Amino acid sequence: EINDTNKFLKRTIINYIDFKNKKIIGLNNLFNKKFKNKLEKKEIKNIIFTGMGSCYTAAVGISKYLNSKISEFRNYNIKVEATIASEGSGFYLSNDMEDTIIVVIAQSGTTIDTNVFAKMAKERGAYTLAIVNKKQGDITNIVDQSFYLGNGRDIEMSVPSTKTYTCHLITGFILSEKIIEILSKKINYKFIDSLKKISNTELVHQNLNILSQK
Repeated sequence: EINDTNKFLKRTIINYIDFKNKKIIGLNNLFNKKFKNKLEKKEIKNIIFTGMGSCYTAAVGISKYLNSKISEFRNYNIKVEATIASEGSGFYLSNDMEDTIIVVIAQSGTTIDTNVFAKMAKERGAYTLAIVNKKQGDITNIVDQSFYLGNGRDIEMSVPSTKTYTCHLITGFILSEKIIEILSKKINYKFIDSLKKISNTELVHQNLNILSQK
């Protein structure tokens, strides 16, 4: 899992970043026309990231990142938070969720608690997205849009693996920057430059080599 991290991370970043033209790609259909208009008109009041286990841990990190970015827009009153999916279906549902975006963090997309929360939120009007590793996992048939880690066919030895957790964070940060791009009408070139450095790093292998020598 550790040895795969570099390769998996690079493949994920290349899927969503065009370094030559310095822009985010592959997320043009992030929202349908209705919810994109809602976002631009400041009618979205809640963005909730959710998952179970290490997917929830990634959801917390992504929500903190987006929240810090949203706070720069002083006139936009939007609540960004993370919840464990099993609590989401119990305490984060309302009868009308037309002002809410749910972002599911998943590996295989088969976790029942996560899928139930996404399904119930969608039935109440929420717009649902998934950041998922496995193509055609159950969650992909529930949400409005799915975005994949790597090429969506990477083999997992362990669900809370280094590569999946890292790539969940990176993909979540890219999604967050796309939301900010929609709000600000500006591209964060510094963010794209930082991803280029990450995709070119050999930090994992270098550290493993040092440890093996010791």
